[in-house]
Amino acid sequence: MNRLLSLSLTFILCSAIAGAAPAQTASVAPSGSTTTFSIFNVKVEVKPPAGWKRQEGTRVFVDPGVDNARFTFEAGPMDLPDKTLRILNESAFDQGKDRVKVGELSSCEMMEVGGLDGVLTIEASKNPSQRRMVWVTHARAHYMSFTFTAPTPVFEKYLPAFRGILASVRFLAP
Repeated sequence: MNRLLSLSLTFILCSAIAGAAPAQTASVAPSGSTTTFSIFNVKVEVKPPAGWKRQEGTRVFVDPGVDNARFTFEAGPMDLPDKTLRILNESAFDQGKDRVKVGELSSCEMMEVGGLDGVLTIEASKNPSQRRMVWVTHARAHYMSFTFTAPTPVFEKYLPAFRGILASVRFLAP
């Protein structure tokens, strides 16, 4: 189980790093429209805020008004029984609570997104350049996450938009 948890956490870190890679921006569909992402048989529908632009060829959306305010969706297969996936969610929640106690995170909570239970964490404001909010779940034989980042001085301003994005999520498959 420790090896499985370790692999899951490694995947989370790699996904966060890959999602932060720079890319050119392209126009997004008209304001208020939904966008569908597909990766590893996971299909998710999400409604980005008006004016946000999708980086070409990625699952990353950026607010053109502030450099580095963005969100991304990642997923990967985890061919494990549902019971094991639930244990991974519980473990992620327990680890998040421990990270709150030592000041690495400002909050950690269980949160349902698109009908799936997951863990929502918000980093403490120790990094002067950026902060991150991450929702992660282990469900439907997959690992799935939304990562939201913004510069530390304006991060709190973006929290309602980030939460609104999560409220718009619909998982279409599997």
